Amino acid sequence: MLHRRTAYATCHLYAAPYHITYTRCSNAGTLDHSRCWENLTAVTDTIEQINACFPMESYSNAKVDKASPQENLHLCILLTCRKLYQEAIDILYTTNCFSFDRGRSLTLFLTTILPHRFDKIRHLSLNWLFNVSGDDWPPIYNSQAGGREEDTAWERICVRIANMPQLAEFQCALNVYEETLLISGGRLSPSSENRFLQPLRFITMPIRSS
Repeated sequence: MLHRRTAYATCHLYAAPYHITYTRCSNAGTLDHSRCWENLTAVTDTIEQINACFPMESYSNAKVDKASPQENLHLCILLTCRKLYQEAIDILYTTNCFSFDRGRSLTLFLTTILPHRFDKIRHLSLNWLFNVSGDDWPPIYNSQAGGREEDTAWERICVRIANMPQLAEFQCALNVYEETLLISGGRLSPSSENRFLQPLRFITMPIRSS
């Protein structure tokens, strides 16, 4: 028996100066967006080059895909009427895939919306980078403030995702940066791999994950 998948738009979300913004992916309906983020060469408000899955006309700071207005996410419309907002806001979260370039974008996104809105999300894609270079003050990759928060950000995010009651699809690309690995070309030890993969045990809800 064939099961038809419901088509949905994918919004790549990332932190821009003073706000969270997004661009719409042309590869709708896929979970693995790691190549998309590799091809987004500069994630700023003054982005100069977008290739691969990002049509050049699709980016303009939360105004996307001008060439195909029927496929746009017209978020500003939701702010024009309270009743319209109440009736439509759940559709935004339940029918789109939310894709995050790094842990910090997801961490900041969680501070901008109500928890029960986040719980409506059914499709989630996430890139996560572990920096294990041993810096006294690790760079801000995944937490809101950096520093020691980086050490606990992964487990906290996994617990939060595990508590999403409607999550149906989840994809996560884990990357590890460590200077010794770059020098030696070596692999992570089993204990190190377990350290990074163990928090994923909390996430048991998705029907489909990778």
